[in-house]
Amino acid sequence: KNNLQKNNLKLLKVDTEGFDTIILRGSSRIIETHKPVIYFEYNKSNMEAINEDGLATLINFKKYGYDSICFFDGLGRFIIKLDINQIENITQLHNYIDENNSRIGYYDICLFHSNDKDLEDKFIKLN
Repeated sequence: KNNLQKNNLKLLKVDTEGFDTIILRGSSRIIETHKPVIYFEYNKSNMEAINEDGLATLINFKKYGYDSICFFDGLGRFIIKLDINQIENITQLHNYIDENNSRIGYYDICLFHSNDKDLEDKFIKLN
């Protein structure tokens, strides 16, 4: 625990089949302190199975200074970058994914803190 607080963490990646937003909420101190780029799987079907409200957690990252959100499909293909304040568009993307009834069963999501505009710009150019 102490070693994590001493290091400069720049990337936090989570892929835990629906438990991702729970783990990210539990990592709030690390997120608040280090402001890492956050990359995680957003699987609505798995979240619904455990009564997890992933959308609220996702939008809540703005309180930590995160302002950009990038969506990727399940094959890792870039879909769109949105400002985290575009709640209506984020909600529409949330509602679209469905393992049984859409072409996209889940997203991979990448969040950038407002301090990382240069890193975000480079990342977007690569995609």
